Amino acid sequence: MLDKLTAIAQNFALQGKIVSISPLGAGHINDTFLVKTDLQAYVIQRINHQVFKNPVKVMENIQLICQHQMNKLKKENQAIDRKVLQVILTNQSKLCLVDINGNFWRTYLYVPDTVTFNIVENKLQAFQAGKGFGRFQRYLSDLNPQLLHETIPRFHSLAWRYEQLEEAIHQDTCQRVSKVSTEVNFALSRKNLATQLTTYLSDGTLPVRVTHNDTKINNILMDSKTQEAVCIVDLDTVMAGSVIYDFGDLMRTSLSLSSEEEKDLSKVQLRIPIFKALAGGYLSEAKSFLTEKEKALLVFGGKIITLIMGIRFLTDYLCGDIYYKTKYEAHNLDRCRTQFQLVTLIEHHQKELEEIVLKSH
Repeated sequence: MLDKLTAIAQNFALQGKIVSISPLGAGHINDTFLVKTDLQAYVIQRINHQVFKNPVKVMENIQLICQHQMNKLKKENQAIDRKVLQVILTNQSKLCLVDINGNFWRTYLYVPDTVTFNIVENKLQAFQAGKGFGRFQRYLSDLNPQLLHETIPRFHSLAWRYEQLEEAIHQDTCQRVSKVSTEVNFALSRKNLATQLTTYLSDGTLPVRVTHNDTKINNILMDSKTQEAVCIVDLDTVMAGSVIYDFGDLMRTSLSLSSEEEKDLSKVQLRIPIFKALAGGYLSEAKSFLTEKEKALLVFGGKIITLIMGIRFLTDYLCGDIYYKTKYEAHNLDRCRTQFQLVTLIEHHQKELEEIVLKSH
C-alpha cells in the first residue's frame, strides 16, 4: 500500500523528496493521508467516486471557491497562508489524478500547526467555530452560486430523504425494519417538515447562496495554540444551498458533549452556553449579509439538519450500511439515535435558542 501511495503522490507537483506517508483523520467518506517531503507537507486524498459521481466537477468547485477566498483575503491585506486550502495540481496541471483502478486522487498543501475537534469542549471553541464558518460564508456571499456544479443532487432535501427512508422500509433488504420501529415512527411523525425550507428557497423567501453543506465541527482547522479558527476544509459538498442548513449542522455537531456514536442517550445534551457562543461567533461575521428571514430560521435549521442526518443514518442502516463507514452492525443505528435525541432537545428549547439568536444580532 505504501508503494502505491508513493507512486500516486509522485504524480503531483510536490516540492522535495517523499520521506513518509501516514493515515490522517477519520472521515466517513474519503481516504486521507499525510505526505511529508524533506521540504513540505501535503494532504493526499482518494475521492470516493461512489459518493461523488463526478470528482472533476467537485475539484472545479473547490478551485473556484478557494480562489475567490484568496482574492478576498488579498483585498483585506491578509496573508493567504493557512487560511485557505491550496490545491496542488498534478504534473500534467490537472486538478486530480485517475489511477489505473479508476480511483480519483487530489492533493492539498498541508495546513500546519492546527488541530480539529470532534466535540466542542468549551465556549472559545464554539465561538471560533461559528466565526470561522461565518467568515467562510461572508467571503463567498458575493460569488454567484450558479457557477458551481451540484456535486450531490438534493443533498439537503428532507423530502428526498423521506422518500429514501420509505423505500428502504418497503424493501427491508437486510430484515432490520422490525428492530427499529421506534426510530421509524419518530422520523415519520415529523414528515410535515419535509418541504418548508425547500419551498422558501424556490419561492425566493430565502436566498440561494454558496454554502459548505457539511459544517461539522471537525471540518474547521483551529490554531493549535490559540484555538482560533484558521481554515475550513472538506469542501466536496460546497455548492448552491442555504445558510440555514450550514448553521444547522454547526448546531448539530457542537451542542452536545457526546459523539455521533454515543450509545448512552442520557449523555446527549443541549448546552445552552455553547449555543450562545456559537451563535455569537457566527453572527459576528455573518450578520452583515444575512437577511432577517435567514436569521429567524437559524435555529429551525438545526432541527431540520439533525433530523435529516438521523434519517440518513437510519436509512443506511436499513440498506446494509452501504454509504457510511461502520465498525459494527448497529453503528449507523447508534448514530441515528443520537441525532433523534438531539432533535427532541432542540424542539424543547427552540424558543430559548431563538431568543439568543435575536440578542446576538
